[in-house]
Amino acid sequence: MDAAKGEKLLCGLFAAVLGVDEPAEGLAEVLAILFHRGVDEVMRTILNKPSYAKLRTVLSSRLNDDNVAGDSLLEWLRFRPCTLFSRMAPVEVTYTLTEMGFVRPFVAHCTLLGVSLALHGSQASRGMLQALCRLFSSSDWHDGGEESTKQLAVDAEKAVARCVEDVWLPCEGMELPEVPANMEARQRLTERAYRTARERTSGLLSVKEAAKYLGLRAIRGRRDLYHCKRCPDGLLDRTPPNAVLKCGRCHYNAEFELQTHTDTRHACALHQFSVVSGLLDAFSVSRSFTTAFIPSACRDVLQVLRQLRHARMLQVSGDFTSDAVGIGIDVLLSGLPETTVSLLRLQSGATDTTALKRLLAVDSSRVWSAMLRSHVREQVLDWFRTAAAGVSTVQAMVMPEMLLVLALQSLARNFAGGGAYAKDLLLGCTRSQETSMLRFTCDGLVKLIYAERLLANPLTRASLDAFMVEYATPSGSSDCSERRSRSRSLRRRCREADDNDSNASGSSTSVSIASVARRACARKRRRQSPSASYSSASTESGTSSSFSSCYSDDDEEDKNTMSNLKSEAERARQETIESEEVLRLRSVQYWAAYCEVYGTCSIESLTVMVEDEENGMSILPPPPNSFWVSEVKRATREGMLLVTVADEFLAKVMALAAATRVIK
Repeated sequence: MDAAKGEKLLCGLFAAVLGVDEPAEGLAEVLAILFHRGVDEVMRTILNKPSYAKLRTVLSSRLNDDNVAGDSLLEWLRFRPCTLFSRMAPVEVTYTLTEMGFVRPFVAHCTLLGVSLALHGSQASRGMLQALCRLFSSSDWHDGGEESTKQLAVDAEKAVARCVEDVWLPCEGMELPEVPANMEARQRLTERAYRTARERTSGLLSVKEAAKYLGLRAIRGRRDLYHCKRCPDGLLDRTPPNAVLKCGRCHYNAEFELQTHTDTRHACALHQFSVVSGLLDAFSVSRSFTTAFIPSACRDVLQVLRQLRHARMLQVSGDFTSDAVGIGIDVLLSGLPETTVSLLRLQSGATDTTALKRLLAVDSSRVWSAMLRSHVREQVLDWFRTAAAGVSTVQAMVMPEMLLVLALQSLARNFAGGGAYAKDLLLGCTRSQETSMLRFTCDGLVKLIYAERLLANPLTRASLDAFMVEYATPSGSSDCSERRSRSRSLRRRCREADDNDSNASGSSTSVSIASVARRACARKRRRQSPSASYSSASTESGTSSSFSSCYSDDDEEDKNTMSNLKSEAERARQETIESEEVLRLRSVQYWAAYCEVYGTCSIESLTVMVEDEENGMSILPPPPNSFWVSEVKRATREGMLLVTVADEFLAKVMALAAATRVIK
C-alpha cells in the first residue's frame, strides 16, 4: 500500500470513529479534530481546576504582549500552542507540561489523548474497529468473532495508542533541568554521615563547616562566635546548658537551620537516624540491671541509650540505614506508575532510571524539596499514603524519611508471604539481609520500650518492697543454695543450647539474671566473711580474758571497731540485697518489653538466649507468676505483627533522631 492510499484509508477510518464526514483536507484535518478534542479535555479536567490557578496564570501572562484580538487561553492552546510555548524557556516548558501530567510535548500529548477519547466513546461499526485492529496491531492479530463490539473498541484503542506512542516516545523533545554540579561533594557528605555515625563521632559537621553552609560571618579573633543572620546586632554563641549555637536575642538556631538546609538536610537526617540505630545496636541491658544506673537522672530515652552504651558494637547497624535507603528507592520506583516515574525523571533532570536512583541516594531531600514541583510531588504523596498506610507522622512525608518508611514496611509486608508476626523471625532458620534488618528492627523496638519503662518506673524503696513481696523470694542461705542450684541448671541448659544454634536466634540483647545473681551472691559471701570471723574471735577472747575491767580504753576501742565492722557488713549485705532487687525488678521490666513485641508464647516455645558481657551468651530465665498479672498489660500471646513493629520502630526512632545533634 502506497502512502496516498494509506493516508486515505486512515482518514476514512478515523472520520468514521469520530462520527464526521471525511473532510476534503484529508488526514491533517482529522488529526486537527483529534488534537482539539484533547485540548478541550486538558482544559476541562486540568487547567480549570482551582489547584492549577497559578499555572493558568503563568500561561495567560504569556498572551498579553500579542493578544490584540483578546483570544482566551483555550483558543491559543487550540490554534497557536507552539507560539505560546516558544515564549517560555525550554526548561520552564518542561516544568509546565510535567505539572499538567504530560511526559510528551503539548501537541503530541493532546493528539494522543484525542485518539484515545475518540476510540473510547466510539460508535463505529464492528467492521471499522476490526480494520483499525488489523492496521495497528501486530501481524498475528485475528478476530475470533467472540469479542463484543465494546471489547473490540478497547483493543483498537490500545493498538492505536501503542503505535502513536512509538512515534512520540515519552520524554523525547523535552529539555531536562540541569543536575547540580557538585554531586560528588554531596555524595561524599552522605558517605561521611554514615561513617561518622559508625565511628560514634559526636556530630556530623564542625562549627566552621556549619557556618560555611549557612553563610554565617565569623567575628575576628573569637572562636565559635558569629554574626546572626536574622537580627543585625545579634551574636551566635554556644549557650549553656546545651551549648547550642544560637542567638540570644532572636533565638536563631544554627543547629535547626543546618538540619533543614537544602544542601545538608539529606546527610543530616541519615546521620541522625544512623546514630540512633547505632545506640540501639550497642545497648547494654546488663548495665541497666546494676544499681549504678539511675534512670531518674536521664532526661529522655536518648540519654538512657547513651548511658547504657557499651564499647563492643554488634555491627548489625553499620549499614542498616544505607541498606534501607537503597531498598526504599527500589520500592518507590517499582511501585509508582510508569508515568509518575517519568515525571520524576523529567523534573529532577535524570536521563534514565539509573540516574534517578543515584540522585535519590545522594541527595533525595534536594530532589524532593527543590527540584520537584507541587503537583508531581502531590502525586508521589498520594501514592505513598496508599502504599504506607498507617504512617501518619508529618516527618515521614518528606525524603529521605519516606524512603526509610517504604523500606521497612516493604520488608515487613513481604516476609513469609505477608501477615507475619515478630515471633516468626525467632523460628526461621534462614539468614538474609532482609531477615537481619527485620530482626534488628524488632530487637530495637524491645530496647526502646524497655528504656521507656525504665523512665516511667523510677526505683523507690516502696516499689522495691512491693515488688519483692510479689516475687516472694526466700532469704538467707537457702536463697544462695537455691540460686546456685538454679545457676547450675542454667549452665547445663546453656551448654545444650550452644549445640543448637538455631534456637539462639530467639535472643534479645540483655544479660543473664543468673550470672549477675551468682556474682552478687559471691560478693555477699566475701563481704560477710570478715564480720563472721571477727565475731567468733571476739567471743573467744571475751570469755578467756581477765583484764577487761582494768583497761577500759582498750575495751572501748574494741567495741568501736566491732561496731564499725558490723556496720560495714550490714551495708555490704544491704547493697547485695538491693542489687539483687534492682536486678529482678528491671529484668521483669525487660521481659514485659520483650513479650510486648515477641508475644508471651516465646517463653513456652523457645529457649531465649541473651547477651552476657562476661559469659558471651546465657539463658534468660522467665519471671515469676505474679509478673503476668502485674506487668504484661499490652502484650498478647502472638505478639506484634511485623508491620506494626516497623511503624512503631520508625515513629520512635524518628522522634529520637530529631533530637540528635549534627554540629560537633
